[in-house]
Amino acid sequence: MTAAGTRSACSRVFRYAVATDRAEVDPSAALIGALVGVQSKGYPAIVAPEEVGGLIRAIRDYPGDPTTRVGLKLCAYTFLRPGEVTGLRWADIDWESRQINIPGERMKLPRPHVVPMSVQVESFLREVLPISGRNKHVLSSLHATHRPLSNNTLNAALRRLGYSKEEMVAHGFRKTASTLLNEAGFNKDWIERQLAHAETNAVRAAYDKSEHIAGRTKMMQTYADMLDELAERQTKK
Repeated sequence: MTAAGTRSACSRVFRYAVATDRAEVDPSAALIGALVGVQSKGYPAIVAPEEVGGLIRAIRDYPGDPTTRVGLKLCAYTFLRPGEVTGLRWADIDWESRQINIPGERMKLPRPHVVPMSVQVESFLREVLPISGRNKHVLSSLHATHRPLSNNTLNAALRRLGYSKEEMVAHGFRKTASTLLNEAGFNKDWIERQLAHAETNAVRAAYDKSEHIAGRTKMMQTYADMLDELAERQTKK
């Protein structure tokens, strides 16, 4: 329980005590507004364009297992949460419509999520298809093919590439994408929906039945091209 939550619980006890003549005042009332909650710093992420380019190049050259390399690529180019990436199943892949369709029960928010497939993401999936195509999961565990790759494997791969846990984690690709796309001037609704964030405005959520699929499809391809361009720019230096 947080400090504020503890104060609130104590306050209810004291108020009851006052109401039943067991106490004269609620001493916890003096703490209202005085308790400062812990401020989340968010996940460490690389957001400077030139550094993002270097990161993508490093991932391309990852010397370890190809499944892990594809996992990092999918994190970067789809900006799904790491657990959503490692939990991907071949049944989620719609090659014809060029979409990844994740059921709501495997999302942080319990609603289905669509990831338009860029040309790059399709190539990543086809890269790993010969390895895990007969398995349930796109990214199968290195030690047990009936299980998905571990999120820890992705973070360990980033450490192996020389990025400390204070610099970059697998979850940080979401912040990278959000930063670059917002700076590029993309529609904030597209970005938020692609990040699978909750819509706080009920009216707006009800109106947004199309989920901006057309705009998001264009955005995802542009973002994939942007990452490639940054990586190539880094290569030429």
